[in-house]
Amino acid sequence: MAGTYRALSFDFHKPDPQIYHVMLERMRLEACDVLHVGDDPVEDVVAAQRAGLDTVWINRDRLEWTHDEAPSMAAADLRELTLRLTGQ
Repeated sequence: MAGTYRALSFDFHKPDPQIYHVMLERMRLEACDVLHVGDDPVEDVVAAQRAGLDTVWINRDRLEWTHDEAPSMAAADLRELTLRLTGQ
């Protein structure tokens, strides 16, 4: 069954970690229960980590990580990530 989604508007946006805090609260989740997957080092990985989430950096271009906060995991694409998460 398809869900109904409503666009949300905030006075802040990524990389402000507050956006993650609001979404966790609205979804009634704890940061330790969420794995954030994204391809932007700052807007996805660093911001989500500052909000307390574990992160996966999708690094399609196999770049070197240049930020202080390293992702919990890196993968070249979603297929590699799926294989790693399932232990295959």
